[in-house]
Amino acid sequence: MANNDSPQDQYGQGYKAAKAKDDPYAGHGQQQQQQQEYQAPDSYQQASAGQQQQKQQFASYQAPLSALEGENAYDSTSMGLSGRTEALLSYLFGWISGIVFFVIERRNRFVRFAAAQSILFFGSATIVWFLLRFIGGILGGVWVIGPLFGLIFGLIVTIFGIAVGLVWLYLLFQAYRGKTVRLPFFSSYAQALVDRTTRRRSV
Repeated sequence: MANNDSPQDQYGQGYKAAKAKDDPYAGHGQQQQQQQEYQAPDSYQQASAGQQQQKQQFASYQAPLSALEGENAYDSTSMGLSGRTEALLSYLFGWISGIVFFVIERRNRFVRFAAAQSILFFGSATIVWFLLRFIGGILGGVWVIGPLFGLIFGLIVTIFGIAVGLVWLYLLFQAYRGKTVRLPFFSSYAQALVDRTTRRRSV
């Protein structure tokens, strides 16, 4: 039986001949593979550089300072109290506390709106109440029909006071909940007052 020139091991694996040292094409495939492996890090570095630049852009972005102003009851305030507490206090003593918080609070627009609406509504209600009392007092002194006018204006003043008191309780309750109440007629002027007096800080 003829002997096999290619030696095999006991597991049947064939012998792999070594490449000739003088073969000019022996290292061509290896050099091409090294060039391809060398190009990969460059593309990876370019991608990494792009990602780093994008991260730096996001990291350097700062929101406009006007966007940081408080717009609701849960944003920060100038006095350090919660927006709900300051809005409630703005309504608590009518136009007097409204003036106090409208002047002191310079950051939270929710509180400033409540304070402005408190000034306008309760200030107007106070003026109307005094006018009704004054007119009722004058007409009450008229001869013969004076007592009738006094009774009528006394009833009007009482009903007006009850209505204002109910609105006051409702405003306190909604301020405690952190809700903005927009009273007819007064809310538009209060909003305009807040927009004119609240400084919008730019970048």
